Amino acid sequence: MSLPLLFAFAAAFAPSFSGSASLEPQADQPSLVLETPLGEETSLPLAGLDLPDPRARGAWICRPAGVAAEPGEADGEGGGPAVRVELVGGDVLKARLLGGEGERLRLRLAAGLELELGIERLRALRFPDRIPGDRAIALEPPAEGDRLDRWTGREVDPIAGAVESFDAAGVRFDSETLGTRLVPWDEVAALFLEDLGGGEGGTVEGALPPVVLDFRDGSRLRGELVGMEERGCSLRIAGTILLVPWSAVVEVLIDDGRVRYLSEFEPLREKGRGSPFGDDLGMVWEHRMDECVTGGPMVARRAVVRRGIGMHAPSRLTFALDGGFSRLRGSCAIDDSSLRNPAAARGSVIFRVLLDDEPAFESPVVRGGDAPLAFGPIDLTGHRELTLELDPAGDFRGDRGNWLRPLLVR
Repeated sequence: MSLPLLFAFAAAFAPSFSGSASLEPQADQPSLVLETPLGEETSLPLAGLDLPDPRARGAWICRPAGVAAEPGEADGEGGGPAVRVELVGGDVLKARLLGGEGERLRLRLAAGLELELGIERLRALRFPDRIPGDRAIALEPPAEGDRLDRWTGREVDPIAGAVESFDAAGVRFDSETLGTRLVPWDEVAALFLEDLGGGEGGTVEGALPPVVLDFRDGSRLRGELVGMEERGCSLRIAGTILLVPWSAVVEVLIDDGRVRYLSEFEPLREKGRGSPFGDDLGMVWEHRMDECVTGGPMVARRAVVRRGIGMHAPSRLTFALDGGFSRLRGSCAIDDSSLRNPAAARGSVIFRVLLDDEPAFESPVVRGGDAPLAFGPIDLTGHRELTLELDPAGDFRGDRGNWLRPLLVR
């Protein structure tokens, strides 16, 4: 981007101040927290909110405050069977299956929201109630083509073939072994669809800001921002306007490339893998993106954090820098799951950020139960590699370190 265009862009999205004292919410009012790329925060009351684009106020991240989850808003309320829907691009929806028609699938999300998605956006469906939890069954996508994992009542039977269509009763699947037949939904344990391209960018329909919305239940959905109002955040997805109530929302991020979470990137390499005694004993804890290293959400001081990287000491995770990002910021803490251990086994670690193997941040010893420790913004200018390092400061027990909301800023 040329300098004149860059200055014009900055001016267009510079913070706007009206001088009205009524814009500041009272302490007990539900509000919307606006966060700038470098972490400065302001708040607006939800009452009377009318915000088409938070960038007009210098914000790229928005999250509701003082809004409680409503009873019955979880995906477990109403609808059909529980399903984990994996989308092209890596996002995941926790939903209830309502059926389908042709190449479109109908889902019920949190807060009773109903959504139809085309087959080109789907990567996998997993029905957790039909996947035996006491067996080591790895339901992973095939190297090519589609696959239906059929639940027989006792085991999972994988069938290679191709999805032809959806309907209310099941999925019509074509295979060499069974021919073309309708497999009822209650016999589907998992369904994997080959990614033929063209699904990831299907939500971009016009000039509206692209956004990523994180739900309380861990779901993540991309669309275009229609606007933010008192009732919630309105998204346009595949031609449909979806109003997501604030009670179901954790965060809304403007997905124009100005800011991105480090957990969205594939690391170049991983060293240590949380294996203090080597791989031979099988005690290995590889990193997890947007989860604690043991699985499940990251939790710090009883607060659930949906974005970040879970690691176990000793570990090093290295990422390539392309020169496009100028700053890194975030915080770090030991996951609250360590607090279930005896007092002597609740973790003690040192967090480090290295740039081209030179230290840029080093924490003091962080112990289980300590408050998250902020770091950055760290200047990335001129560096080629970014490394997150987690070192044990004790006997390795409970060393489940979380890098919380590590954000790259252009």
